Amino acid sequence: MCIRDRNKYAEKMRENAEKEQVKLEQEKAIKNKSEEFEKLAKNTEDLYDILDSLAIYLKELTSATGVYIGELEHPKKEIKEGDNETAHIDEAAPLVIRYIKATPDHQYLVDQSLKMTEGVTPEVFNVPEAAQAQSNEPVVDDANKEVKKEEGDAKKPVEDDEKGIVYRPQVTSEAKMKYFKVPRLGCYMAVPLIYSSCLFPESLDSAVAEYAVYMEKVKKNEEQIKAWEDQCTQLKAEREEQQQEISKTEEKVEGAPPGEEFKLPEKPSLEQPKEADYKTKPISYVVCMDTLGQDREFSKEQRKFVIDTCLLYTSPSPRDLSTSRMPSSA
Repeated sequence: MCIRDRNKYAEKMRENAEKEQVKLEQEKAIKNKSEEFEKLAKNTEDLYDILDSLAIYLKELTSATGVYIGELEHPKKEIKEGDNETAHIDEAAPLVIRYIKATPDHQYLVDQSLKMTEGVTPEVFNVPEAAQAQSNEPVVDDANKEVKKEEGDAKKPVEDDEKGIVYRPQVTSEAKMKYFKVPRLGCYMAVPLIYSSCLFPESLDSAVAEYAVYMEKVKKNEEQIKAWEDQCTQLKAEREEQQQEISKTEEKVEGAPPGEEFKLPEKPSLEQPKEADYKTKPISYVVCMDTLGQDREFSKEQRKFVIDTCLLYTSPSPRDLSTSRMPSSA
């Protein structure tokens, strides 16, 4: 091997070593971020408080164009002076998905609403209206101009570990997509995030009442134990007096057969009261993300990462490549 070849070989080895070092550092950074977010999720009393962190976290680790989170709710309505705290909820109106959080360059989505017959996102909630929506509906942008549909099927066979999510590898091949800005090439994914929350007035009222019942049972048990202890103390004192009398007179205790053992009453067996669980209700969110403008799919590993992260987020106890001009879809 000549000197030139040896130098090229050495240079190639250095490049490979540098790439491997960069890869190791990236993996370490991802691991650290994952551990930090996992700790944050498990130590947060109200998961709503870290939805912003969730969006940023998912975007950084998947290189998504944007991440935006919607809540399934009844539309809001105007309230009048003197109305109660739930008067603003129009329970008679159909449910909608209202976007409540988004990564910084997608803030224009916050407070936008999606009807159950619009787009593909409602499918994550298995809403009949969404499933029955016409699949041949034309794709339109925010100016209501029809967008030419690309050839090919937007859907791929759903794998077992991805059932329950919405994934479109190419949004322009999906006739039902709804856009809030001009569509661009890329994929779209929506993952349901549903958890039980006790942070509502009825739960607090119920918890106060049930805690009072619990404390009453605890008090009764304590009274019964105290009565038993007092009885045992009294019997021991009486027995002591009898023994002292016997030792003085050297006479047997009248009515007590020889050799009879002195026994105290058994400790009462009481059912231990348990504090009632908090009353909860399901809170339904949907985590949406896309690569619009990048013309690429989320890899299987990235999709699994997002799904696993949402599972972590709901368990008791996962680079910004665009500008704000990049579109989002639903």
